[in-house]
Amino acid sequence: MALAGIIDGATTTGRGVDDGWVKCPVCVAERDRRFAANQAARKLIVVPGPRPMWRKRFARGRGLRAHLETFHRPGQGHWASSTVDGQSGVDAALIEAEKEKIHAGIDRNGLVFDPHRGLHPGLLAAAAGDLSAVRTLIAQGWDWTTQGLDKHGSTAAEWAAGNGHVDVLDELINRGPGAIDTSALAARDTGGTRGGRTVLHWAARNGQTAVVSYLLADRFSGLLVDVPTGDGTTPLHLALYGAHFDAAQALLDAGADLARINDWGCAAAHWASMCTAKSVRATPPGASAAPADNDSDDGDLALACLQWVIDAAGSPHAAATLMTARQKTGRTPMHKAAQRGNTAACLFLLDSYGHKAVAGPDDQGNVPSDVAAEMGHPALAELLRSRHA
Repeated sequence: MALAGIIDGATTTGRGVDDGWVKCPVCVAERDRRFAANQAARKLIVVPGPRPMWRKRFARGRGLRAHLETFHRPGQGHWASSTVDGQSGVDAALIEAEKEKIHAGIDRNGLVFDPHRGLHPGLLAAAAGDLSAVRTLIAQGWDWTTQGLDKHGSTAAEWAAGNGHVDVLDELINRGPGAIDTSALAARDTGGTRGGRTVLHWAARNGQTAVVSYLLADRFSGLLVDVPTGDGTTPLHLALYGAHFDAAQALLDAGADLARINDWGCAAAHWASMCTAKSVRATPPGASAAPADNDSDDGDLALACLQWVIDAAGSPHAAATLMTARQKTGRTPMHKAAQRGNTAACLFLLDSYGHKAVAGPDDQGNVPSDVAAEMGHPALAELLRSRHA
């Protein structure tokens, strides 16, 4: 489910809608498989299981580089003789794939992208903030808690929350069918990599501060501010990941825990360091304003998010604990910043907390420069190597 379908250009059928799709130029069995062009370096995590390759599912992005390195080992077969525009190996395959890129605006199925195709009228009305239509459907007997759910099991309440429509959300809760209690609001969708998000997660994820404040009011005291998704991700994590500082502040004021970790051991600083948002809705205390639709990829927004976390921590010691924390696989926030190509964030962490604290090897022996290189950020990798990180 993508509740941001009509916000910030978010999509429901893959990131290639924005930047185009490419096919694997090497394999035959997956010639019809399409990869998001802007995810060429995103690491794949294969879900194990005895299924044909063409049906394999992945826990995160579908980057062509990762596909090539996973299923077509360098030095074997096609790799030995392939040279394209003076490049060989993975780079040759990426160049070859780019030549046949499918233009943006098309989904994986080759259809003109429509983020709302096939949705129930109630979900469309909730997403658009059409209070009159919602009232009409309820009067006609629509039970939004069980009817017209999207393919991930999400309700109109989650769509309204994600799109910032407090009046529609209030209508659903207070004048919907039967008595709606906090447990209904805390119900989790169960699909895909987003499994377990509640209305509060979607409001935080999309920076809908008015909805966040509405949901954290006393009448919803049973809706925990740190309610976790299926993998332990909290609303505060998602607010920071999107650089939504007002929403993050509302959550913090309501008692959100900066040190709360998800199942991977990532706390607020890890999520902040991974921010790749293109615009922000408010300026964090002590940070310079970032322009809307910022196309810079140097990590300025991630740095602003980290500065917000430092200010929110309340003391230098608490901030340092967050900034140097290692998650389940031994990665610090600097490793995460390197993963997303956030140069400014990497340099800030390195200069502020030192090599030993933030740039040491993870459990696989990778330092941040290794991570940057693996994820397709060669300039950052070289810069970090020059700093012995």
